[in-house]
Amino acid sequence: MSANPATIAQSEATVPRAGTRYAAECIGTFMLVFFSAGGSIVGAGLGPSIAPIVAGASSAISLALAILIFSGISGGHVNPALTLALGILRRISPRLIPGYMAAQLAGSCLAGLSLMWLLGGDGAMGANIPDIDSGITVGRALAIEVLLS
Repeated sequence: MSANPATIAQSEATVPRAGTRYAAECIGTFMLVFFSAGGSIVGAGLGPSIAPIVAGASSAISLALAILIFSGISGGHVNPALTLALGILRRISPRLIPGYMAAQLAGSCLAGLSLMWLLGGDGAMGANIPDIDSGITVGRALAIEVLLS
């Protein structure tokens, strides 16, 4: 039994092209980094008691929105580690992985540059800096990041 050519053409038409997927990943990652790091910068200006709440809420909301908006186009990965993991699991075509990762890197760099231009370097630019005073060294911070990613 052969497939109906009209059905095949219709299903192929609904799959976004690679360029559209890359654009979605770039914009989604831009959103995530801009609002997550921006929330940290703004929170740092509001004071230490509210800063973690603003940073956490802005990260959660921006991630949820990026996934909601772009999951139907690109899967809403917005993270090179997730893209790589999905590639290893064969949930994404291996030929798309370099483009996804390049788009995510571009989106995050553009977000960082936009924040620097708009807000300056306040609040360590939203960076997660190891707290040496509490015993979290650079090595430990890297190990935590690798394990959690």
